[in-house]
Amino acid sequence: MPFPNIEDVIEGIVEQVFLDRQRLDGVYDYESLPKNFVQLALVSRNFLNPVRRNLYGHLKVEGPETFLILTGQLRFSPHLAKYVKSAQLNSSCTELKHIDGYEAGTPGDGEPRVVSRTAFRWFLEACPQLKNLDIRGGDFIWPLYMQNPATIKLTDISLNGCSFCHPSSPNSCTAVLGSTPGRRGGWLKSIVAFPYLKELEISELPLPDGPRDPTLEIPAGSSACTGLTICNINQPTSPRVLSTLLRSMSSLKELVLDGLRSIPLRELKKCLSIVAPSLTLLTLTDYDSQPGNPEPWDNTAVAALHQLKTLSFNNIPVTFPFFDALPPRLEHLRFGGVTLSFLLAPDLEKWLRRKRFPLRGILKKLQIVGELHSDVKNKASDAQVATTASLCEKLGIEWVYEPNPYGVREDEAYDGSSLFGPESDSDDDTHAFNHAVVGAF
Repeated sequence: MPFPNIEDVIEGIVEQVFLDRQRLDGVYDYESLPKNFVQLALVSRNFLNPVRRNLYGHLKVEGPETFLILTGQLRFSPHLAKYVKSAQLNSSCTELKHIDGYEAGTPGDGEPRVVSRTAFRWFLEACPQLKNLDIRGGDFIWPLYMQNPATIKLTDISLNGCSFCHPSSPNSCTAVLGSTPGRRGGWLKSIVAFPYLKELEISELPLPDGPRDPTLEIPAGSSACTGLTICNINQPTSPRVLSTLLRSMSSLKELVLDGLRSIPLRELKKCLSIVAPSLTLLTLTDYDSQPGNPEPWDNTAVAALHQLKTLSFNNIPVTFPFFDALPPRLEHLRFGGVTLSFLLAPDLEKWLRRKRFPLRGILKKLQIVGELHSDVKNKASDAQVATTASLCEKLGIEWVYEPNPYGVREDEAYDGSSLFGPESDSDDDTHAFNHAVVGAF
């Protein structure tokens, strides 16, 4: 048996240490990283490259000023830039601490400082392995859509609105998206045309009709994107904008729609029919009109999605007749949230007991996230849950029941700490250590 390569062993150790310190949002918790371990890379070549690969693999850039400084460093340090595979770019109004020292939320912060298209091009050119880009706020969206689509090799793009700026304010960091100087069409036109784009996520950005329509002049079939996520719980989404996006993505396979209450159900059904020939995954969340007064769900809304294999309904008011119009190739069916107040345990049992079960040998997994109910007011009994599980077993269906998905007891007030861990009270030390480490390498 050959003796293992010491560099391979060290690289595995380094990657595991960084992985253990990674938060759920993908960002490294530098405060919990062993400082002596990182400092070892300064004196040991065997440790140097693995640490560099982990430090620069995912960049989190706070504001345009830091972005420009980092871009200059990467352009003249290709041995570091080659490690960059993903980056999160935060606008000036969303950065946690500004480069000139004052904290976010103090007077003088939050001014839009849009990066030039040239500086943004330099950043993209400096990072040949950059594939995943996460933008928070509007400072970086404008230079992104002003790029020449043919030169962009990004595969995953996430565009997020700003939680600090009011989108209708003239000083909002997203105000520049209302006009397209030097280019015809809406600000999404060039982005969806990036030739390598596979996943596009749009969150809390207004997608209205009219002169601010971001999809103006997007032609059908112009995008190679196969996955689209739109999460607009607090922002408008026009049915026409959604349909334009879907028509541009003729190979779309995965669609996630969250909180699109401004789209009437009949219009949503039309939009879904556009991608029926290719769609294999659909997730709908928080489409219940107004809480307590939901619009009745059209049980045929997904019936035409003949290629669909995964369907997830969260907080959607579906009822028993929904089972009569399920897509014929469905392999994974998931229900969660308020949906379980309308779709009851007896409904599931009745459906699974059918002599001619329509998805026999096809449906592989039935997943329930939340408490099943026996009626509108009462939770399902253990016997009812056991019966449903037994029926699934007989049909060869994997039964997954998560009545308490967050692992919090009912007598506890949930504050999110069990998911993300206790908050650190030493943000200044973390920020300083972050810059010190990157600067050292």
